[in-house]
Amino acid sequence: MKIIIVLLITLSTFQNAIAHYVLSRFIANETIFPEWKYVRRVTPNTTTPLAEHTYPHYDISSPNIRCGRGAGTSGPGSEIATVVAGSVVGFRLDLWNAPYVMFHDGPLLAYMSKSPEQTRDGLKEYDGGGEWFKIAQRGPYNKTRWFAEYNKRFSEFNFTVPPTTPPGFYLLRGESIYPHDTFNRTQFYMNCASVEIVGGIESESEPGPLVRFPGAYDDYDEGIWVPGEVWNRTDLSRYKMPGPEIWGAGV
Repeated sequence: MKIIIVLLITLSTFQNAIAHYVLSRFIANETIFPEWKYVRRVTPNTTTPLAEHTYPHYDISSPNIRCGRGAGTSGPGSEIATVVAGSVVGFRLDLWNAPYVMFHDGPLLAYMSKSPEQTRDGLKEYDGGGEWFKIAQRGPYNKTRWFAEYNKRFSEFNFTVPPTTPPGFYLLRGESIYPHDTFNRTQFYMNCASVEIVGGIESESEPGPLVRFPGAYDDYDEGIWVPGEVWNRTDLSRYKMPGPEIWGAGV
């Protein structure tokens, strides 16, 4: 009986661990890069030994909502990817050094923030406390299904960097949200890649609307604290995407 109990506890811990994830691999030029090469490393999670980097965020008032736990100071440890404006990039899940799947259905979003100091070292030291603009999002697929769903074995979020993005050094933020109908129980998963945007088409339009993290979301937003019809997926048409409108050619 003791052996069975231990086994059940172990399986329960394992299932809880794999229900969470981290967007630790950057995708560009049709290449999936190694974990944490361009994505800022997060502080290990000491409460889940089976998956030390996987975790949900609940506190949207914390600076960790920008790029993940402790990522505001981990910039010097990551490289900077060169990305051509107008190209497709993305994030891939990783779990225990192997690609895995997104177990929580909900919206996917992408943001960019230009480093105040436009140098490679300036980007590495940038903590993400500046202004952000949204470039892409994926919401419900239809009234009863999300674009990212548990049973679809979804493991990548790809999107287009707007072709009119001004050249420079940026943090590129990928985010998965697992909305809940219980107040303050919505889960947030986000990570940031360090990129240098090159090329692009000249435009008189400046990126915007601009927001800050924390501040872009509110616990009472209809896209954060959702009605029961959204939580149980009986009417996803009621879901409202959180944050600002998309800028540029987001898809």
